[in-house]
Amino acid sequence: VPCGHHDGLITLPGPRKLLQEGAMAQDTRDFAIALCSASLLLRWLVGLQGYSGEGTPPKFGDFEAQRHWMEVTWHLPVGEWYTNTTNNDLQYWGLDYPPLTAYWSWVWALVAQWIDPDFVQLLHSRGLESPSLKVFMRTSVLVSDILVLLPACWLLVGRVSSRTRQARTVLAAVLLSPALIIVDHGHFQYNGVSLGLALAGAAAVAQGQEVFGGSLFVLALNFKQMTLYYAPAFFIFILSRCMRRRHPVLHVLKNGLQVLVVFALLWFPFCIWHLDGSTCTTSLWQVLTRLFPFERGIFEDKVASIWYSLSVVCDLRVLLSLSQLKLISLVATVVALVPPGVAVLHSSSLLDIRAFLLLLFNSALAFFLLSFQVHEKSILLPLAPLSFLFVEDPWFVAWFSLLAHFSMFPLLRRDGQVMSYWALVVIYVSVVAATQRHRLSVQRRGAKELVMCTFAAVSVLGMVVLHALEALVVPPSKYPDLYPALFSLFSCANFVVALLYGNFWLASHASSARNKREETI
Repeated sequence: VPCGHHDGLITLPGPRKLLQEGAMAQDTRDFAIALCSASLLLRWLVGLQGYSGEGTPPKFGDFEAQRHWMEVTWHLPVGEWYTNTTNNDLQYWGLDYPPLTAYWSWVWALVAQWIDPDFVQLLHSRGLESPSLKVFMRTSVLVSDILVLLPACWLLVGRVSSRTRQARTVLAAVLLSPALIIVDHGHFQYNGVSLGLALAGAAAVAQGQEVFGGSLFVLALNFKQMTLYYAPAFFIFILSRCMRRRHPVLHVLKNGLQVLVVFALLWFPFCIWHLDGSTCTTSLWQVLTRLFPFERGIFEDKVASIWYSLSVVCDLRVLLSLSQLKLISLVATVVALVPPGVAVLHSSSLLDIRAFLLLLFNSALAFFLLSFQVHEKSILLPLAPLSFLFVEDPWFVAWFSLLAHFSMFPLLRRDGQVMSYWALVVIYVSVVAATQRHRLSVQRRGAKELVMCTFAAVSVLGMVVLHALEALVVPPSKYPDLYPALFSLFSCANFVVALLYGNFWLASHASSARNKREETI
């Protein structure tokens, strides 16, 4: 809540003040430190299992891709990072993430050079899977979480929950969410960096620090382009805030300038250090085309999106051209974003942190279901902000967390993460049961909560049945991918329900906030 007013303008705290105010009480900090330590240990144990592409030459998987990017950024000039050359074969895990990921890879390459130069030896370290390299790579993800994700969670929990017990519950629900652990520390990626930056940005924006929070979001977007799923939510929420200031145009221009400045700083090296024969424009365009490879099609694998689900009955890739598919997915995504966007722009009751988190959830899930070229791991984007609303609606949040985890099972099984998959489920369900045992009684539930609990129970039963069938019944030889397809179709149907519920929740939150304000008046 802004700390004061002067001349009609809101007086806002600086970034340092924001961090201090966002910190939790001392007794909660002790609990948070213990919980963070336990979650880091859990992440390390997950990392002892398999990873993407382990022992599968010639291209291996995401583990090798991340290592290869360290090699490329360390040995090659900036202008060559995203360009196909003799020393940088883009067909072999060419860089296709934004510049901040490239800089992050360079930093870790610097550390690797100091530990063992063989980790990032140009062209000769491809497919390296030594025990020491595995320890180094797993440690790099763990340290990334410590530097970015955990502080962001700490800050945002302090914004969402002022009560000690609630803060502890929310922090546990976030840090022990199975999907948020297993993708980075099992499959192997650095999603914690982009998610952490975006979540910290959300906390700052909700506090009233739009420029600071917007800068953090732009950093997240320049780390991983899938953070674009949050862009409509950040734009709408900040715009709604600006519209209610004394000088709205000035605030809009200030935030727009901040976006341009951060982008310019991150992309400027590719403009001045381009390859011979290239220009600033062609160099920037080459980076941009690597980030959005539309030629791969509207989907590649069995992902729980609307477009893959429709392909089971009618494959639009056969009926429509690439340009038509891009247009259809764009229109469908925009249509799904209209209800929550209009609700926030129209209502001054939806300018608190909970409304912002719901808007982020609805925006990201709409993108996941309807946008072009979606990956299984992108379900982390709606999951992350929703997890901070665990106290508000524990059954929905817990169900969605399990569903997101479930939707990636075919991928995680290929990675050799089945044991970690089930262990994380058991731990998370135990935490949910322990923190919500006072709400297990049917008599203590309202009609809305009872409906959600019933649906969640039926949905979880469906997950159990599919897991049992996959484990016990061999698919017909004619349909070897039957179970991955069923997992995706089941998950998609449930995600659609979750999106509808998320929109309903946002509308209900606006009505509730408006009624409370009227009662206060």
